[in-house]
Amino acid sequence: MFGSTLLRRVVGAGGVALCAGGAHVAWAWRSDALASPFHTPRTAAAHHVTNGAMQLAGLFASRRLREDCERAVEVQEGLLRRLVERAEGTAFGRAHGIAASRIHSRADLRAALPLTEHAVYEPFVDAAMRGEAAQLTPEAPLMIAETSGTSGTRKLLPVPSAQRSTFLVRGVMPTFAAMGALSDDSTGARWPNLQRTCNL
Repeated sequence: MFGSTLLRRVVGAGGVALCAGGAHVAWAWRSDALASPFHTPRTAAAHHVTNGAMQLAGLFASRRLREDCERAVEVQEGLLRRLVERAEGTAFGRAHGIAASRIHSRADLRAALPLTEHAVYEPFVDAAMRGEAAQLTPEAPLMIAETSGTSGTRKLLPVPSAQRSTFLVRGVMPTFAAMGALSDDSTGARWPNLQRTCNL
């Protein structure tokens, strides 16, 4: 008896929370001057929840970014050390003498690997595409991306999973936090320019 009463209370509280959340989404959707007329209640709810989650995560990512900026030299030196450690076990790292025992600074890295062009990386990209392990990164690429070719010809670039997660956490999330703080006084919309083009 106690268990069924508790279950009813939990389900009842969940139902109230769900209804309240749904009402909030409906209000936010209908009161947004730039909301897409093509949204269904389901897609509007999905966008609202996703944008809210990204803004919340972005607040934490923005705080970390500000803290990192306050100690930028230390953060960059740590990043260089980690990248060198990752690269030394790769075919590219071995071919260019990239080793943690030899590279301790940016000057050391520039001496081992001066400015290069894509042609230097092409044999390693080709090998990665053939499935050969640890060519440019220790792990297999998540995907091979193709550039737009604005500098001449299109080029292929392996994308490791670490790059995608870094881009999301260090780039996209702080951007959502910044956009969430913006508003257009004429429409009351948040991040109006991006919202118009992306239906956010």
